Amino acid sequence: MTMKLRVSPRLVTNVLLILPLVGCSAGRTSTPTDTNSPSSFAIGGSVGGLLPGKSMVLQNNGSQSTTVIGNATFTFAASMPSGSPYKVTALMQPVGQTCAVSNGSGTVAAANIGNVAVVCSINSYHIDVKVTGLTGTGLVL
Repeated sequence: MTMKLRVSPRLVTNVLLILPLVGCSAGRTSTPTDTNSPSSFAIGGSVGGLLPGKSMVLQNNGSQSTTVIGNATFTFAASMPSGSPYKVTALMQPVGQTCAVSNGSGTVAAANIGNVAVVCSINSYHIDVKVTGLTGTGLVL
């Protein structure tokens, strides 16, 4: 017994259009992509202890620089991709002050870095004085 199968031309056209697409993902798995997540992330933080009118320059990874005036928050202009190392340092200290950076290095882990803290303090100086030839009591400097 012989059977004849009847196929419509429209079905053949649809199969021919879909068939090339079937093999496109063979052997691969796909994961949904979050198109709202950024591909790079900001590096920043805050500066405290700067005297009025003072400024300083911070640097990230020895190349990106930003100037901070007064006690303020900062963010470097260039963002960084996840997995990138960052290292924030004080490139130029304010005159008469010394600033220390904490939480200034690490690796970007798919989130903005906003906890770099810079604390500035007034420089202190040790002065030695030698007095000779003094007679009598009581000396006021």
